[in-house]
Amino acid sequence: MSKVKSPNQEGHGFAWVLAIVLILAVALVGSIVWKNRGKAEETHLVDRAYEKVDIDAKLDGDVVTLSSSKTTDATPQVDLYEDYSCPHCGHLAVATDAQMKDAVQAGKLVVHIHPLHFLDRDNTSGHSHRALAAALAVADHGDTSLYWNYRAMLMEDMEKIYNKWSDDQFADAAKEMNAPDTVVEDIRKAAYLDRATQAGKDNAEKLKKETGKVSSPRVVKDGKDISGTDLENWVEIASQS
Repeated sequence: MSKVKSPNQEGHGFAWVLAIVLILAVALVGSIVWKNRGKAEETHLVDRAYEKVDIDAKLDGDVVTLSSSKTTDATPQVDLYEDYSCPHCGHLAVATDAQMKDAVQAGKLVVHIHPLHFLDRDNTSGHSHRALAAALAVADHGDTSLYWNYRAMLMEDMEKIYNKWSDDQFADAAKEMNAPDTVVEDIRKAAYLDRATQAGKDNAEKLKKETGKVSSPRVVKDGKDISGTDLENWVEIASQS
């Protein structure tokens, strides 16, 4: 009398097939997780309260100028120099950006943001250049809230993204903030990289000419540094006429 054999009998064929299927499934899941890891990180980094700001941010040449409807000819003006690879710049942004926004919004201060990339040295594909190119693409769009929130991400999360993001990730982060498709694609294609390279050079030359050296963060009013222990109080100091 014949017997119906178990699938696991005689060479364990079924077990081997099952094992192979499981291995392939694990490999597929691992591949998906790996591909989406960067995307998850971008989503996490921009998963913050999107702040609407009642100020104007205008990109003019190498500089982004922050002002408001309350700005007058008598409003004090200040130059803020920062590098997207400078942790001290990130710390200063965390400590003083809210004060800066409030002062600008109240018409007490006009801030000219001069982005630098000197920390990349001569590497025109470095993090400072790429981040600056992305920031310029966003600023050129003219949506102040988008620029404000994108710059905040670059500064506040610098330690998480420094030397880890490609143009694609900078672009995907902008997309997560609902940036227009044209802006996202400009970032993805590094369309502003040449402009970023020139802007960083021009700003560094201006800073060196005014103060004798290039470093960051720097806050300059009327050609003089607000520095040292006063730096975290720069908004209050600069707002004084």
